[in-house]
Amino acid sequence: MKALALAILVCLTSAASWIDRDATARAAAQLYAAKQFDEAAAKYHEALVEDPDSPLLHYNAAAASYRQGKFDEAIATLGRMPTDAADDPRSGRAAYNAGNAKYRLGAAAEASNPQQALGLYAEALASYRRAMGIDPSDEDAKFNHEFVEQKIAELKKKIEEQQQQKEQQKQDQQKQDQQKQDDQQKDREPKPKPGDEAQDQPSEKQQPQDPQQQQQQQPTEPEQEPGSAEQAADGEAGAGEPHENEMSPREAEAEAPQAGAAPSPVS
Repeated sequence: MKALALAILVCLTSAASWIDRDATARAAAQLYAAKQFDEAAAKYHEALVEDPDSPLLHYNAAAASYRQGKFDEAIATLGRMPTDAADDPRSGRAAYNAGNAKYRLGAAAEASNPQQALGLYAEALASYRRAMGIDPSDEDAKFNHEFVEQKIAELKKKIEEQQQQKEQQKQDQQKQDQQKQDDQQKDREPKPKPGDEAQDQPSEKQQPQDPQQQQQQQPTEPEQEPGSAEQAADGEAGAGEPHENEMSPREAEAEAPQAGAAPSPVS
């Protein structure tokens, strides 16, 4: 009797699951609302086994993965999401979420691999443009598109400055190596021994000159016009100073832009 009762219970449970195909999806939604995103993602994927062509389940499963910080998994799930039409509003939201996920991946890679970050930022821009194409009134997509464009410009400038710095360091190192080689070459050169220096030849005894001849040989100093000494001193004192109507060597600098906000969260 117990075995028969158990068999009947299993049949009834299976029949209930077959009748209510959305039971798993509702359980996943409850887990998601309770912020149990790991369990919610697993439940959504379980529901996808029962209904693999559901755009809603793909969208929600990706959202749960995103909330866990599993951005690669979220992007992959959104990529498998079927769409009934290119202008489906959910497709626009999916593209927006994909852009956010790609931005997050790029931000994480920026310090260790700037070139990879640039690629991911470019993919994020493409996703945001797709979202704006589907829904031109999506202000969040517009804001994030501008935000990521600014991030790309800043990162490119940073990469260029780092390359210039590396090149300067390389040149400085080459100069140091060359100076070291020159110093070593000087150390290897033979030094003269004591006593080998050439002796000075005795100079001929000079005959005393006639005082009148000495007076004729002395050069006469040129006469100096009044005020020339003061003008020369003034010229030396003003050397290197900026002339009138010229700007200071320190030019005006542009103000630093205000820090932008991070992209809006997944909707």
